[in-house]
Amino acid sequence: MKTYKVDLIADVEMTGNDAHPPVLTTAVRPNFVVGEHYCVCFILETTPPEGIALHGKGSFRAHVICAEQARPVFTNGGEFELRSAKRAFAKGRFREIVSINEAAA
Repeated sequence: MKTYKVDLIADVEMTGNDAHPPVLTTAVRPNFVVGEHYCVCFILETTPPEGIALHGKGSFRAHVICAEQARPVFTNGGEFELRSAKRAFAKGRFREIVSINEAAA
């Protein structure tokens, strides 16, 4: 099965009542859920630069590693959730899918 690296820009709103993570920064590695697919997410930068506070709004640029089955759901305007374990703490919408490339093995 192939894996893909998706480079994207997304708008996000923090929604959970959980105090973790209090700020979404480049150090956070959330579970990225799009459709019913769990993906690995590497946040590269956030706006505001210091991170997105609990119950705040902002945007981020990220690389997301996904399985081949998830690739079709990455479309401009598509929705996703960020989760800590099984709890969603943010929801968002893709502003721009910059690129989708097959990931190196």
